[in-house]
Amino acid sequence: MLDPREPRRTTQAESISLEAQRRHAVRQREADHILVPISFSAGDDLAAVRLGLQMAAGTDTRVTLLHVSDPPPQAPAPNWLDSIDRLHDALSHSTAADSRPSADNCAEQLQAYLFRLGLSSLLAHTSTTLELRIGDFCEEVLKLAEAEQVDVVVLRGDQVQGWIPVIPSRLRRTLQRMGKRVLAIWPETGRSPREEHREQIAGSMLSVAALPG
Repeated sequence: MLDPREPRRTTQAESISLEAQRRHAVRQREADHILVPISFSAGDDLAAVRLGLQMAAGTDTRVTLLHVSDPPPQAPAPNWLDSIDRLHDALSHSTAADSRPSADNCAEQLQAYLFRLGLSSLLAHTSTTLELRIGDFCEEVLKLAEAEQVDVVVLRGDQVQGWIPVIPSRLRRTLQRMGKRVLAIWPETGRSPREEHREQIAGSMLSVAALPG
């Protein structure tokens, strides 16, 4: 467990462009375990998954692709005894263990997903597994990163920013306090939302300047 009284320095997450991916992949060969949270959306996941697999290709580095689903909504319990039973089941983790998919099912989903991303060739050169969990996204990422001794976490750029762009997200801050290296990679445009926002502002100023007086 982390000691909240211990002062720790939060370092800046690295933003990786598509052009620099292979250079970072070579530099990160010493990592033992890489975690890549995914959403099963090819457009959102491609850059992050490709980077994680390239970093591990041809080495003993493990790669875990983690997908976290929101828990299904539950109808209100008819009485307080049912509420206590539900709370007991949630705390005992028995329901979560029974509903966890089998290793064979995860392997099949992993192969199908990487084929859809066009990354099947990298699967043969890496030790990659798919982890499916139900719960809060941030909590599940943090629990897996701590329990499985993850060294590097590859996140989409929007996952390292808080609701105010200049403030890092809670996930990024906590991972860095845990000593994990956080790599931020943006989708296929290769530009961060901050850069795109600056371009939009510049375009708006040009449009205003062009208006007749």
